Amino acid sequence: MKIAEKNVIAGVTVSVRESQLLFDEDVAANWTDDYTAECKVELTFTPEGASPKEILSGDQLSEAGILSIKVTDEFNNSATAEITLTAVAVTGLENLQNLSLQVDTPVNLLEGLTIAEGLTLQKVEIEQDGVRTEIADPKSYIPEAPGTINIILTFTKPDSSTIEVKVERLTVKGVEYQAVSIRDIKPEEVFPQINQIEA
Repeated sequence: MKIAEKNVIAGVTVSVRESQLLFDEDVAANWTDDYTAECKVELTFTPEGASPKEILSGDQLSEAGILSIKVTDEFNNSATAEITLTAVAVTGLENLQNLSLQVDTPVNLLEGLTIAEGLTLQKVEIEQDGVRTEIADPKSYIPEAPGTINIILTFTKPDSSTIEVKVERLTVKGVEYQAVSIRDIKPEEVFPQINQIEA
């Protein structure tokens, strides 16, 4: 076994060639048998929370679950292995959730995010009060109004389909201001010349 876990969010083609299991062109697992030149290979994919289904060489996978490989030789001896498949478009979303957002203060919405291999960031939108607005420069976003917002990241897969990742219920604070304090001011503090005139 060469790969124990694989992120397949962008879609991978699973294929069997000779004595290797490939994800696209990368070797995920290989096997050898002393007596059988070509073993029988069975692939089973179990999506999260669903029933197992048979996978054929050349099928594409893009959802999370467990891929099981069963290799059987001509004497009916078999070995099995499992690869965990994940489907994560972007890591580091906790950085977005922990952002300090304030009206009129620029912030980088993409800082600390890592996009999965094979995906392309298409657009970043802000949703406030049910209205979506695309952000022209997500690396320098300036909130305009206080309240609660959602941030929506849209990614394009290699097959041109899109997926959305949403971070919800972020708070935008209003502009901080200092309250005006009034104290007794002597005329000479405002116009120091008064002291000179009187002198």
